[in-house]
Amino acid sequence: MPRFRLEFSDDGSELVVDADDFDDDGKEITLYRYLPYGADPLDPTTRKEVVAAFDRDSLAGPPYPVA
Repeated sequence: MPRFRLEFSDDGSELVVDADDFDDDGKEITLYRYLPYGADPLDPTTRKEVVAAFDRDSLAGPPYPVA
């Protein structure tokens, strides 16, 4: 599963989250995974499960993929 690194603007701390992708609506960043595991995101039967959500203003920038 892919991983994303988030950096927080208030104290510079970082968090790594296992997630397939994320959405940014301008107010909140939501990280999620596809279900079932490994599912095609374009398949209409694929579901998204929220893994974590953060207020956009609390982060120093968008999530960055971790290799």
